Amino acid sequence: MASTTSKVVRILLTAALNLADKSPEVRSDARQATLVVAFLLEDDITDTISDALAEAVASKTHGLLEEAAGKLDASSAFLTATDVKQVETTLTLKSVSSQLENVATSLDALATKLTGSPQRS
Repeated sequence: MASTTSKVVRILLTAALNLADKSPEVRSDARQATLVVAFLLEDDITDTISDALAEAVASKTHGLLEEAAGKLDASSAFLTATDVKQVETTLTLKSVSSQLENVATSLDALATKLTGSPQRS
């Protein structure tokens, strides 16, 4: 539409230049025709500007949403890694606790044997 609009504007300017040396009546008719076309083009120009603004706002919003989604993905990945690390640490602690329990039981049994055995003088 922008191409058609610019063509019409060029035609009107050319007509205005060619009619400059014509009679006042012809110039008045040309002026009226120019005003009518300008009035008709005003809605198209307004629509074009509105479309351009809407597209710019949508593009900016889309960019911001993509950026936010990227940050959420990064946060999610970090939290998942943190959860995995916590699970690994918990399992390791459980294993160490079980081993310490076995060591304590063995030490208790050893202490019982040592205190229950006859002492030599």
